[in-house]
Amino acid sequence: MIKSIKSKKAQQEWYLIGIILAILILLVVGLGFWKGWDYIFGKMGLLPNDLNSAVAICAQYDDSDVLLVSYCQYRQLTIDSKKQWVNCPFIFGQATAVLGSGKEGFDLKTCSVDGTKYCQQLIDAATAAGTGFKSTYVNGASCNKTVTP
Repeated sequence: MIKSIKSKKAQQEWYLIGIILAILILLVVGLGFWKGWDYIFGKMGLLPNDLNSAVAICAQYDDSDVLLVSYCQYRQLTIDSKKQWVNCPFIFGQATAVLGSGKEGFDLKTCSVDGTKYCQQLIDAATAAGTGFKSTYVNGASCNKTVTP
């Protein structure tokens, strides 16, 4: 009789632990879909750094002048824990700072649209769409309505 009471109590404890774990897993999955997986795992260092993947992409674009448009294109990435719009020349600078000169994996090229011009394009597009401009970062610098081209 005493043995069966202990086993029922142990079963109840494991059942409760299972429910708590299930709720935690659902919470993590829900936050991942709602806020993005980097919101959860990026803070723990479990996802690959956007800088690593960006360097690999820029190295592919560097192989040909035909791909210069893609090389200069701005992408929204999280670099230095900051979500921002960046292009390959900025990524080159970041890779140089982290890896050292000559170890970036691709060559630096000049782009016609710098960060200030791109910031102004973001502001103009938001104004034309009537959505209002929300401050963001472009190539590491704050982009707001006070920026001039």
